[in-house]
Amino acid sequence: MSSGLKSRNFPFTIVLTAGQRRTVHQIGASFFLSSNSLTATDVQIGIDNDHVRAWPVGYRYVEPVGSTFEKIKLYNPSAFAMTVTFWVSLGVINDERTTVSGTVDVDLTPNTITSNPAQLVALPDTMLIDNAAAVNVGGGVVGIPVTNNPFATGESVVIANTVNYDGTYTVLGSSGANQVDITVAFNAENFDGVDDSIGLSVPRSIAADADRKEIIVYNSDAAEIVWWGDTNVNGDNLLGCPIPPHEALVISTNSAIYFCAENSAGVAGVSLSYNDMTKV
Repeated sequence: MSSGLKSRNFPFTIVLTAGQRRTVHQIGASFFLSSNSLTATDVQIGIDNDHVRAWPVGYRYVEPVGSTFEKIKLYNPSAFAMTVTFWVSLGVINDERTTVSGTVDVDLTPNTITSNPAQLVALPDTMLIDNAAAVNVGGGVVGIPVTNNPFATGESVVIANTVNYDGTYTVLGSSGANQVDITVAFNAENFDGVDDSIGLSVPRSIAADADRKEIIVYNSDAAEIVWWGDTNVNGDNLLGCPIPPHEALVISTNSAIYFCAENSAGVAGVSLSYNDMTKV
């Protein structure tokens, strides 16, 4: 598995909400702004440490020979959301919006976006159980009180530091918005809200794909970091590679990728969006 900054040979599309600033870490020698959904307002862009300024659609930026840039700063100055598409290359960009026909070797075929984009919520490694009582649902089912229950039916969770319920369980479909139902014998217990915890036994992931070339992952949170890696990823202990707030990362791998939010992200977790790039 490898990660890092890479040159692109396909368009990178970004949605900027009103007044939003974003930074994309991306190595390149040339840049081409190919579209902006707000025809009346130019997006403001800065390369590396340059100040952001208004760039019209069709604007090109080229580094001196032998030099590269490493980040692109974007700002939407309007009161409306805008969608911008740009290209980055380590070479010279001709207008790659033009369709090229002909037969090429499969290894030279451009990447294809196969998700549009997909969504995933990365949860913290653990979160606190509410300061409340276990619920006897009946029929060998117990409800664990968790405000804004973030777990999906069928997910495996680990409960720790309780008197009666430590262990690994499967989340039942009867769970509610503020309650995680598990199969276990009922014992009356008032959870302390201090260290009684619940969390996924395995972080959420993007499944392996033998045809994948890379994944572009964007962290939608304004403050929290998401950590990615193999199954041994843990935001609380800083295990894995970080994706900073409001930043995108290119991950090159055919393997499954796992994600864990910082524990300070709370129960809600952090929303991720990603494009899965495959060979055609």
